[in-house]
Amino acid sequence: MLEEAVTYPPRDGYPLFLTAKRYWIPEFEIHAEDPEAWTLILLHSTASHKESWGPTLERLFHYYYLNCGYHALYYITQPIPSSPVTCDKYAEAIYHFLVASPDYGAKVDFRKRRLYGFDSITIVDPMLSPAGSHHLNKLRTILIKGAYERRDVWPDRVTAMKALRRRDRTKKWDPRILVVFIKHGIRPHPGSYYLENPYLGVTLACTRDQEALDPEGATKPVKSLNLACRENPIHLVLGGIHDFM
Repeated sequence: MLEEAVTYPPRDGYPLFLTAKRYWIPEFEIHAEDPEAWTLILLHSTASHKESWGPTLERLFHYYYLNCGYHALYYITQPIPSSPVTCDKYAEAIYHFLVASPDYGAKVDFRKRRLYGFDSITIVDPMLSPAGSHHLNKLRTILIKGAYERRDVWPDRVTAMKALRRRDRTKKWDPRILVVFIKHGIRPHPGSYYLENPYLGVTLACTRDQEALDPEGATKPVKSLNLACRENPIHLVLGGIHDFM
């Protein structure tokens, strides 16, 4: 599986850099000029990162290659500003990424692509409540408490991996997800950049404050989904293990 990192600088009043990755296999390239070939846009959840889709795609690519023509898959990662990212800010980031034409340095003009994620949408384990946010209050409290109380500093990545393998929530993850999280979800501690007495440990790439959920995130997108359902197919995927929802 091939990959290519993509970074778009701030423009048109949007203040943040946007990063994404393109994943494909060489066999996809014969469909590069096919207007009917799909381009998949995958978005990750709060506190996750774009590379977390990798193990799933390795399994899916075989199906795509045998049965369909696909251009490639792009993941859009959430920007990391100083304040928590709300669903509105995430949507704004997606918009700026997709409308960036080659005139703005974009390698792909998505306006000319058939996009799965916009012509059709699949939502995996969403924290949504059409009947009101009170149905999710207990779960939200648990997740926010866990975000603020979780360990977020380790002396090195090896120690971080050992800790994640013992933590109740993360020890259930697929081992491949743990590996990519240690590589992409952990970053050098800000203290490592001090010239005097630097701290050379590591910390979460998404801070605990940023992981705390958007207070309107469980209900606000429902209104947009009601509108989207009138125009495009919407698919909902729920996990078979009821460990959260």
